Amino acid sequence: MDQLHALLAWLAVAGALTLLGAAILTASRRNESYRALDRGILVQVGTLTLVSLSGLVLPLTGVLPREPLHFLYAVVGLLVAPGVRYATRDAPARRMGRWQIVAAAVVLGVVLRLFMTGR
Repeated sequence: MDQLHALLAWLAVAGALTLLGAAILTASRRNESYRALDRGILVQVGTLTLVSLSGLVLPLTGVLPREPLHFLYAVVGLLVAPGVRYATRDAPARRMGRWQIVAAAVVLGVVLRLFMTGR
């Protein structure tokens, strides 16, 4: 199960990169719609949720991450993009895209940190 969790963690990287791509397209006026950005957020949150659920099984088998902060980083990664989306809900698409670029960078940093604090 530990190897499956590590393999699925690469999905979280792909999800964060998807969000970053959608945010860049929105911020650069290539796409004036919120649709791509919202889908990017859903992909990012969905992939990280899948990895998190697989990780919740590991403590039941006696496998814990090296640092307990691993769980906190997972929660931060799950909340950043939707939180920024909510905070910028009334903003124009370009501004929302710029803020989501920041959110995607934070998520990528958190996912990198999750790789460091895992097994």
